[in-house]
Amino acid sequence: MDSNDRQKKQTCFSQRKHYDFNKFWKPGMPVTEEDMKLLEDVKEVYQRQGYVPTMKEISNVQKLKARFRTWNNVLCAAGLPSRNDPEQKRKRLDAMSRAGIDLQE
Repeated sequence: MDSNDRQKKQTCFSQRKHYDFNKFWKPGMPVTEEDMKLLEDVKEVYQRQGYVPTMKEISNVQKLKARFRTWNNVLCAAGLPSRNDPEQKRKRLDAMSRAGIDLQE
């Protein structure tokens, strides 16, 4: 490892030291009214589609990630099942096949 690589790593680490991880919602924390407003879009898409949406299907992803940090935390806060739940995977694949989306791509 040359000194340039070492300097880059030190810069990244020093930036992370000042990062405030306490601003993010974590499982087990209460969901505020403001959080519920952020989650409305996710819940509406879930109701309309019948399966857990992906980040690509939601318009306010950046705001959600700024508050909840991960997509799994977004789903947990919204009270939705995991995207990796076998039932959710089946529903997503069924909807895609009904829509005529080629699953081989």
